[in-house]
Amino acid sequence: MNRKIFITLLVCLLALTSCSSANEYKLAYNSDGGSAVEYIYYTDAQVVYVVGGLMMCEIDGSSKMLEMALKDGDITIDDIIASADSYVKGKDIECTEYPDGSKEYHYDGFDIIKLNTYEGNHDIYFVPSSMSYYDVTN
Repeated sequence: MNRKIFITLLVCLLALTSCSSANEYKLAYNSDGGSAVEYIYYTDAQVVYVVGGLMMCEIDGSSKMLEMALKDGDITIDDIIASADSYVKGKDIECTEYPDGSKEYHYDGFDIIKLNTYEGNHDIYFVPSSMSYYDVTN
């Protein structure tokens, strides 16, 4: 009986892992030279911003604005953050962590800042590499 339950749980686990972001994607930041802050997406828990440019997402060979990829459900912010965490573990990118739990992921040409402030701000910022956590929070 225990073996049957174990096999059933294993099959369910494999099915769940195959459902997570099967799409291959690549992010690209296109700077416009400005410093405008634009929100591109929001949920009940967070707002996603792009500062001074435009974020593009290439999914399975098709390029679209990250805003549209998020709205269409092609990708999620959780997918992006999970991928960033795996790149950090694989030492493909660097990450700066702050005492409040915020993280700054350093890509080539842009950074992702995931806030986790004491005030409860969990927003995500895509920013040029010249900006930092301190620029966003001040």
